[in-house]
Amino acid sequence: MSIQSIRKCAKCQVIKPLEDFSTDVNRLSGHRYTCKLCDSERAKCRARRARYGITLYTAVKLWEAQGCKCDVCKDDIPAPGKAKNTVIDHCHTTGVVRGILCTQCNVALGMLKDDPWRIKRLADYIKKP
Repeated sequence: MSIQSIRKCAKCQVIKPLEDFSTDVNRLSGHRYTCKLCDSERAKCRARRARYGITLYTAVKLWEAQGCKCDVCKDDIPAPGKAKNTVIDHCHTTGVVRGILCTQCNVALGMLKDDPWRIKRLADYIKKP
């Protein structure tokens, strides 16, 4: 591997092959200074902040305050940002973050349209003999 075919990422400081860097016609080298993986993480952080108004650090602190468990079913869940089965739950009307949930609880809330009346009716229904 020649010196021209590798580069050190300005973010993670790892030396990687040039294929791991996006092309950029505005750069003298023709490639970005940060690797694709770091660019992807940066995009996720910006999207999280835009959508929920919180950083990954804040989401992890909320998860820790919940005892590293889903705020609804209390099952153990991985930290936000570590797995796809951990979700930042928020009110669709106000945008306020309510907690960190497992995917199953988040999907259930969505299917019930976050409607307390529907949730109560469903809870009453499953108690029937």
